[in-house]
Amino acid sequence: IKRSTHYGNSYLDGHRIHNAFKNRNYTVKYEVNWKTHEIKVKGQN
Repeated sequence: IKRSTHYGNSYLDGHRIHNAFKNRNYTVKYEVNWKTHEIKVKGQN
């Protein structure tokens, strides 16, 4: 239960960040390290 809640929160955070980039008219590819919760941006177009 704790793990899936943790995953859910991480997903929502990633989704929020994605929306923030989307709202600024960026196309961004990123990957999330679920252990450290670091989001690495692969590239911007």
